[in-house]
Amino acid sequence: MGKRQSLRERFEESYTAVPVPARNKKGYTMKYVYYAPWYYWDLPRGRLQREKVLLIGCSLLSLAVFLLAGVQDIVANSWKAVYLPCVLALCAHILELFGLVQFCTARYPTTQITYQDVERMMEFAPIARAICTGLAGLICLIGSIASGFSPLVAAVAALFFVCAAAPVFELHRYRKIPVRREKNTTLETMDQAMQIREE
Repeated sequence: MGKRQSLRERFEESYTAVPVPARNKKGYTMKYVYYAPWYYWDLPRGRLQREKVLLIGCSLLSLAVFLLAGVQDIVANSWKAVYLPCVLALCAHILELFGLVQFCTARYPTTQITYQDVERMMEFAPIARAICTGLAGLICLIGSIASGFSPLVAAVAALFFVCAAAPVFELHRYRKIPVRREKNTTLETMDQAMQIREE
């Protein structure tokens, strides 16, 4: 994997400054134009919208379940072995929601930068959340068995397992959405328009 690009490098890889005719002393003004490929989540718009609603709805519902499990008054929720994975899972969930909001609000087609940001979030955050939440559930379950079976602790463990399954489902659904990359002809169109104007 290559080195991580800075925001400036990513911007310069997608945008270029071009002179545009203007009524000023120079006769032109510089305008940044997007010239990198366009990306499409290649589903009919109605179906794509339903997938977006399903993904963000599933994420928000699992957040509610996670908080419900976390506020239960049980000893296991105060153990560091449960508390720390839960904090990490919550951080991963925030990143996941950020990626989903970007995905849901992205233009159609979308830019390379936006597409890469969504991909990065959706490849990392759901997996991290599933691992951390599943670990918390497993520790709760083991603690419940070791200290004498407690139905409430077992129920909390089950809720954590549900929360661990949700991001796996989301990632599976997201990966099933086909992606199409299309050449950007904006600069060519601008050049043609300039030539016509000069003639």
